[in-house]
Amino acid sequence: MCVGENYQLDGTVENASSFIWSTNGTGSFDDDQILTPTYAPGQEDIDAGVIEVTLTAEPLNECAAATSSSLTLTIESSVEANAGDDATICEDDTYQLFGTLTNASGFAWLSSGDGSFDNDLILTPVYTPGTEDAVSGSVELSLIALPLSPCILADTSTIVLSVQKLPVSDAGDNITVCENQSVQLLATATNYGSLVWLSSGDGTFDNREILDPVYTPGPNDALLGFANLALLAQATSPCFYPNISVVRVNFDKLPVAFAGMDATVCENQSHQLNGFVLYQSSFTWETSGDGIFDDDQILNPVYAPGSEDLQNGFVGLSLTAEPISPCEVATTSTMILNIQKVPTADAGQNALICENQTHQLAGTVENAESFMWQTAGDGAFDNTQILNPVYSPGPDDITNGSVELSLLVNPVSPCVASDISFVTLNIQALPIANAGDDAVICANQTYQLSGTVANAGSFQWATSGDGMFDDVNVLDAVYAPGSTDIQNSTVDLSLTAQPVSPCAVSDVSVLILDIQWLPVSSAGDDATICEDQSHQLSGTVENADSFIWETSGDGSFDDNQSLVAVYTPGLLDIQGLSVELILTVEPIGPCLISDVSTLMLTVQILPSANAGGDATICHDENHLLNGSAENSGPVLWSTNGDGSFDDPNSVSTTYTPGENDLSAGEVILTITAEALSPCAISATDQMNLIIDHCQDLTIPTGWSGVSSYVEPVDAGMETIFQDVIDDLIILQSQTGIFWPGQNVNTIGSWNILEGYSIKVSNEISLTIAGSRSATNSLQLSSGWNLIPVLSSCDVDVETLFAATNVVIVKEVAGWGIFWPNYNINNLGVLQSGKAYFVLMDDVSEIIFPECVPGASAGTGSYNPDIKEIMRSTPWDSFSTSPNTHIIGLPLEAMDRSVIRPGDILGVFDQSGNCFGATLWDNENTTMTVFGDDVLTEIKDGFMEGDDLYFRIFVATTQKVYELEVAWNEELPDYDGLFSANGLSAIQSLKLGATEIYETGGNFDALIYPNPASDKVSTTSMDKRCCSNNCTT
Repeated sequence: MCVGENYQLDGTVENASSFIWSTNGTGSFDDDQILTPTYAPGQEDIDAGVIEVTLTAEPLNECAAATSSSLTLTIESSVEANAGDDATICEDDTYQLFGTLTNASGFAWLSSGDGSFDNDLILTPVYTPGTEDAVSGSVELSLIALPLSPCILADTSTIVLSVQKLPVSDAGDNITVCENQSVQLLATATNYGSLVWLSSGDGTFDNREILDPVYTPGPNDALLGFANLALLAQATSPCFYPNISVVRVNFDKLPVAFAGMDATVCENQSHQLNGFVLYQSSFTWETSGDGIFDDDQILNPVYAPGSEDLQNGFVGLSLTAEPISPCEVATTSTMILNIQKVPTADAGQNALICENQTHQLAGTVENAESFMWQTAGDGAFDNTQILNPVYSPGPDDITNGSVELSLLVNPVSPCVASDISFVTLNIQALPIANAGDDAVICANQTYQLSGTVANAGSFQWATSGDGMFDDVNVLDAVYAPGSTDIQNSTVDLSLTAQPVSPCAVSDVSVLILDIQWLPVSSAGDDATICEDQSHQLSGTVENADSFIWETSGDGSFDDNQSLVAVYTPGLLDIQGLSVELILTVEPIGPCLISDVSTLMLTVQILPSANAGGDATICHDENHLLNGSAENSGPVLWSTNGDGSFDDPNSVSTTYTPGENDLSAGEVILTITAEALSPCAISATDQMNLIIDHCQDLTIPTGWSGVSSYVEPVDAGMETIFQDVIDDLIILQSQTGIFWPGQNVNTIGSWNILEGYSIKVSNEISLTIAGSRSATNSLQLSSGWNLIPVLSSCDVDVETLFAATNVVIVKEVAGWGIFWPNYNINNLGVLQSGKAYFVLMDDVSEIIFPECVPGASAGTGSYNPDIKEIMRSTPWDSFSTSPNTHIIGLPLEAMDRSVIRPGDILGVFDQSGNCFGATLWDNENTTMTVFGDDVLTEIKDGFMEGDDLYFRIFVATTQKVYELEVAWNEELPDYDGLFSANGLSAIQSLKLGATEIYETGGNFDALIYPNPASDKVSTTSMDKRCCSNNCTT
């Protein structure tokens, strides 16, 4: 057959119950259970070139053998053509082809266009593209290869030859523009890879790499009057030669105008202009004001300024030259004609000042060459030649009540007329006041005043204190002193004469009114003290004849007639949390009213703290503290160890022990309650936190192994198992038992250097709390040992026993085995908390490595759950016990015609009970055979010396057969009998003479047991016999 094709098979079978196709290759059948399937070869079939397919027929009678027939398929390689890679050429080039062929009987070249091959019968012809090839831009060139027999399919390889055209460009027609204008170019180009514009001048393109850029002429372009612009169209690869096109741009001149230099005239004069123009079509004069030209169409007209020109003081005169086409922008030149105005003066408004004031003048002048102030009186200016001098009136001015001031302005040339302005300054006299003579009154009296005023606009009485007048606007008012007046013992009463505007200074006359004070008492500010403190008082009295301290409570003064007495609170004061202290002052005559002052003394209770009771936790636990504090400020937890609090300032917080805490096994935690001010003594309390190292163990129902690396606080068995004692059936070491149901304990205390076999009625959780043992080594004796796991992590079994002469390590009441002589390790690791049986050839020591959290402990081979596997068999499940016999199943002893991967081996006692099984996975493995559990009433395992019978459950047929076993005599237990801690290996096995049928848990056997040692029972079932002569 040929590569790429499938093969139609045509088989025949006779006298077959069924048939199936198979292959030694990697191909597939569309249906492997019909006689005429189609076979599709796989890639490995094609690579090999030869494969074999087999038709296997199963017999009608199950006692007969199957028969097979095979045929060989040879796979011939298919033809292959390769025309090469796609390519691109220029329209003026040819193309050299390089084709290749494999398994071809002939070939030919074909073109989809109108080009030609120099020789289409060679693999390397030269192709010349035609006109249509260039127009379409590409052509397909195909190499057709004819196959060798028996292949019939030709192969075609096609490349695409792209034809690139040469560039063509047109820069456009010549253009004329004004020298200030940019040029919009409108070029065309085709078949180009890129564009670039070039200029013979100094102008610039906005983008020199596009067809329609804008060209802005430079100074030299305008000076020369033209520029040549070239468009360079670069060819697209693989074409090489560019195309160039040129356009000429001519530049016409802009008009030029000059109106002349700026000038100045008097406001009553006209001005003679003298302008200049070039390159203009016409020109005209214009004004920014309202003046007039005698002729605005000549270069030297006369301009007469208008009223607005005079008002503004200047005017702009512009000469505009109009352009000649194609220029569009006119040119304008402007000169400024300045106009000088005549002078003016303004001395300001008439004014009124007080006799003690000066006057700030505010004159204004315009168009002045100079100016000067003058007076008609005897006053003086600080400067007569500034616009805002200060004038100080003289005695005559004050007496006269007014004076006339003038501002004289001189004109700027050529103006000759001066200007003068006058202002009158009026002067007001100051007021005078007299309050009367000083006086003395009592604090409870009023006072009759008698004052006088002159030159006053108004007058008013005022006080420096807080008393009141019956009428402040009469000269004979009555004054009643206020509390502040009385407190100060004196008050100033003033009579103020207000000036007549614009005078601003009032005249004030003051009399002193003295006042005798009433008595005043002050006990001081309220205060707070601690219950263990006294209080230093600091009272004050004024105008006192005598004073005394008193209390509302039961405390005492050291001296109740001292302002700085010390008060000591009594028991009732402390219980009531406060007490009132009273200072009473007697007045000086003639005053009769006493004064009383009190203060509140608050008593702050000392703080108290409670850290809570002592506690015990495990090493991997944190401890929740529930302290308390009363009458305190902030609290703070502290430790004498190295742990940490999640919130040391909260009475309820969580403590996380540190490494030193864990090492020490205990830590003291202290809560400190800070005193509330003013108390200074803090309160503290401590609790002792015991930190045990804990190992949590989960022990399954039934038998298992148990151990611990933790030295328990109390190693007594009753203490360790006190929470699960009802579920504990028995605990065994190699030398003793702990059997609580029978009140038997020959083990004594828990020993971390021993492993234990344990049986429980229900799954239990057990925590062993104590200290972390520093012991990590274990002495092993020759023979069997029951060892603990002295590590908090799982330990790789192979590494642990690498330096020892270990024979075997087995799981207690389980299937895990490490048997190095047979290269068997489905145990993998020793699990922390479990125990294991170890058989040693000699005395040795093992050292458990330091536990590294997260590190890999290694793995063994696949160790399936035997009880789970047995669910697929007709056999009943069984219970495990620590009493086991290990049987090795080496690969070389297993006959592949008898046992195949997936089959299950079982071991049975004489009564047909299965007490051991294993799954065969085509590698060295073991079978764990379980002995009888003496703690149960039924037989649930082998007795010592029981015969071992083997059966095989064939996974593919779901049938069970007897096995005949030969034992390896190099191992101690090769007699085929069960032995506690027995160690055997199978030398070879073969099918027995009997097939076993098992349905619904009942056996229907031809002969059992075989060979027989006692009695046998037989049962025949015709449908399962190979002859019609079956008997019962």
